[in-house]
Amino acid sequence: MAWESQDARDEAMMASSNVTALTYTVGSNRVPTYSSGGLGQFTACIIDTVSGGINDVTSPAAAGAKAIGIVQDYPAVGPLDAVRVRVSGVSKVRAAGAIAIGDTLMVADTTGRVQTATAATANFVIGRALEAAVAQDDLIAAEIRISDGKVTMP
Repeated sequence: MAWESQDARDEAMMASSNVTALTYTVGSNRVPTYSSGGLGQFTACIIDTVSGGINDVTSPAAAGAKAIGIVQDYPAVGPLDAVRVRVSGVSKVRAAGAIAIGDTLMVADTTGRVQTATAATANFVIGRALEAAVAQDDLIAAEIRISDGKVTMP
C-alpha cells in the first residue's frame, strides 16, 4: 500500500566524517552497484556527538539509540555528503524483523533498522508502523514521531 504525507518534514543534515565509506561491487555487466557502507536509505540516524558538527549524523551506536530521524537519500550517503533526514510525517523504514501494524517502533541495531519497541522497558520511540513487516530488511511505511525522552511501553 502506498502512503503519502502532506505534513512530512525533512531536515538538511550532513553525514559525519565518522560514517563508513560507501562500497560498490562491479558485476559481470561492468556496472557498479552499491553494496555497503554509508547511511542507508530508510534507516534511522543519530546526531554524531563526537564529530562536533551540530548537523552531523551517523549510524546508531547500539539498539535503543535516540534517533534524530530517517535517511531519505538513495541508495546511501557517504562521509561528509549532504543527507535529507525525515524528522516527522510518513516514511518508509527498514525492519529488523517481524513488525505488526500499529506497533510502536525503536532503533533495532547499528545499521539503523527498526523493531517493535520492547515492552516494560523505557525506549526512545521513532514512531508507529503503518504496515506490517515479515522479515529482516522489509520496507514498511511508518508515521515518524521521534521522542525526546524515553517512553515505557505497557
